[in-house]
Amino acid sequence: MQDIAHYDFLLTPPVGIPPFPAATIYPREINGKPMGHHVDWMLLTYAITVTGLAAISVPCGWAKRGLPVVL
Repeated sequence: MQDIAHYDFLLTPPVGIPPFPAATIYPREINGKPMGHHVDWMLLTYAITVTGLAAISVPCGWAKRGLPVVL
């Protein structure tokens, strides 16, 4: 197993779903799994934020519906 200190960057998606309509307050489920709380859909973002390290979301492509995807 490699030492994590060897890496300069940690690349993760900021959220686990593509963009949803602005009128939707938050997604009620993802891939059939119900969201128990309104922040469950953005736990990846929360996990990085609490580390106190620098973070950035960068556009990296387009979803099937033509909406942007970020990394």
